[in-house]
Amino acid sequence: MDNKVRQFSEPVGRNDLCPCGSGKKYKKCCMPKDEDQEKLKRELENLKDVTDQYFPVEEYIELSGYPVTMFDYFLLEILNIVGGVLEVYKKLTAAEIKETLQLIMKEAKEFYSACQICENACLADPLKTVSFEPLLKYGLPLDKYPPNLQQPLNINLFYIEFLELVNEILYGEIRKIILVPEAGQISAAVHHSLLEFISANCWDSCDNKCQKEHTENAYCKFCLFGAQELPCPKKGEISFEEIKIKEEELLH
Repeated sequence: MDNKVRQFSEPVGRNDLCPCGSGKKYKKCCMPKDEDQEKLKRELENLKDVTDQYFPVEEYIELSGYPVTMFDYFLLEILNIVGGVLEVYKKLTAAEIKETLQLIMKEAKEFYSACQICENACLADPLKTVSFEPLLKYGLPLDKYPPNLQQPLNINLFYIEFLELVNEILYGEIRKIILVPEAGQISAAVHHSLLEFISANCWDSCDNKCQKEHTENAYCKFCLFGAQELPCPKKGEISFEEIKIKEEELLH
């Protein structure tokens, strides 16, 4: 036992015995898998900038219709993060990724609609203290979440339940395509990436603006987020009525 602990804690040479205990040389056993894991880790860590590469702005608007709100903007970011992680793992085709993202979008929009009439009213009073006891009884490892998401607040209840929904849909879809252990690994990586994004971006960078202003029109935010600019009502390229925005709401 002590020998295996030593081997795992120190660098393993190509010709050393594999730490897994198989009796084979490391290069003939776990080294390729470990190298793949390191490569995945680096690629996941490099998913810093969120773009609309995997779920374009125009496609979201086509499916959602107008108006597009700040919640829609948050959801669009989430969809592209999920798409980015799925692309890193290269286990799904582009068509399978798109189908999965579209299903997440549909279910997330329904979840948001239900939130509007839920007795908890999380988004109506986002900083209200709330009990996390039901989540703990459900078995969620909240002590492993980023510290700002551990605060027992309505907005965190929304985030956590939202991410659980995304994870459930994602896992349910990809396990139809790939092996269950791999599906679990990928969904766990997605969940981790989303937790980190909400902690660093939503909490630390923008003070949960999307949720606090979830009903506000976000057409200009969509325009700035997308790879291509959207038609501008100020330039007469589209009417204010069509996009359901007032002139004073324009950001530029």
